[in-house]
Amino acid sequence: MRQLVTLLFNLTAVTLSILSLTTILYHVIYYWKGKKRNDQISIKFNEKPEITILIPIKNEPVEIVNRMLKSLLKQTYPKEKMQIIIISDDSEEKFKKIEKKILREEKLKVELYRRKKPKGFKAGAINHAISKSRGEYIVILDADAVLEEGYLEKAIGYMDSKRDVDIVATCWQPLNPKETPISEAQSISLNYLTNVFFKSRREGAGPIIAPGSGCIIRRKLLEELGGLDEKCLAEDVELSIRTILSGRKVDFFEDAKIYVENPEKYYVFKRQQARWIYGTNQVLIKYLGRILTAKIPLSWKLGLIMHLTQYQALLINIALAIISATSLILGEDLVAINNYYMPIFIIALGAMAYSYYDAATQAGLTPKKSIINMGRSAAIISSLTPTVIIQDIKAIFRIGEQWYITPKGKKKSGKKICLTEIVIGTVGILLAIILFLNRYMASASSIFTMSLPYLYVGIKTLMGKW
Repeated sequence: MRQLVTLLFNLTAVTLSILSLTTILYHVIYYWKGKKRNDQISIKFNEKPEITILIPIKNEPVEIVNRMLKSLLKQTYPKEKMQIIIISDDSEEKFKKIEKKILREEKLKVELYRRKKPKGFKAGAINHAISKSRGEYIVILDADAVLEEGYLEKAIGYMDSKRDVDIVATCWQPLNPKETPISEAQSISLNYLTNVFFKSRREGAGPIIAPGSGCIIRRKLLEELGGLDEKCLAEDVELSIRTILSGRKVDFFEDAKIYVENPEKYYVFKRQQARWIYGTNQVLIKYLGRILTAKIPLSWKLGLIMHLTQYQALLINIALAIISATSLILGEDLVAINNYYMPIFIIALGAMAYSYYDAATQAGLTPKKSIINMGRSAAIISSLTPTVIIQDIKAIFRIGEQWYITPKGKKKSGKKICLTEIVIGTVGILLAIILFLNRYMASASSIFTMSLPYLYVGIKTLMGKW
């Protein structure tokens, strides 16, 4: 019986490692595939259509909203063709303050509304604003974004020239790339993931999930699909999946740049990711069956599933850690079987590291800075595993989740101590030492490498660095 249990643990360890290897290779392949697809397209209009720009706000500093309006004022797109709707879910008192301080320019058609009974999160605000819109195309923007001057000219031109496309995602760029170590690490990850999930799939090469800010949507699509899902926290992911499964097309246009703020503190980043994880889980639970049976290429199904399960890949680490710790109970190094193909795994990790290094150097970082950010990014992502577990449970059992507003601009946040990370990291290191003393080298190495990110993040946060 004990031998059977040991065998099952061995096979599980191998299976988990193969899944991890598959995820790594997928990222590497699509990063370099995306890097080759950097062509720019010349855009020419027959006649520039009227567009509606929707900016949902709640607890946003008015200077941030005005910064967005100033970037709209600088657009080369005809102002008479731009209808701008700001839809607020703020309290009546806060809304009155916004009304007094909002940027008023004769050239901009700014309409400011407040929902008396906010419901449906951001999706509810957008649906409410759509009912007041007139444009042929709907442009959704977050208040903290800043557009390059030719953004609308290029993005709308691209959309107008692609009559078979219903949603166009545009290219996110970091607005605060070097403000803090956390924002810097995320900036490089943003460049890296743009290649993996967007550039490699453009022009029908794969399924694209449009982000919630900086996307252009045909009004006709929203009318036919019934707007955005007000029960989902990842309304952008849900709309993209629904669009693709209905036989319509989502595309990506790299040449239109939108600059977005990254969280500047680790705990802010973690709370933002918690909302994204929960929302993505909602979409996965709702659409997995339809994706598997959809009449789309197998590579598209894999692409959609990889996107919706990208956070779940972190659970492999915790599962391998549990198997490693179980070695003490069964009296055998349960992950030692992975040593047989460890060279392949090391080569794959090296390829992924080089891909990230390439993304960092392309963003202008020095080799030293690139390597530092590689480790920093790996640490903050690995440390999200407990958050993934919590959000998985909440989504499965339909436990409600709040919409967390990420602090932006000059709004600073107090110091937070991440005790969870410190505790997990410390316990993991102690377990690794015990495993090492019992000569379970593979299990000791496994837990040690998985524990370091937690301890690193916890200490950095405790010191006030992150």
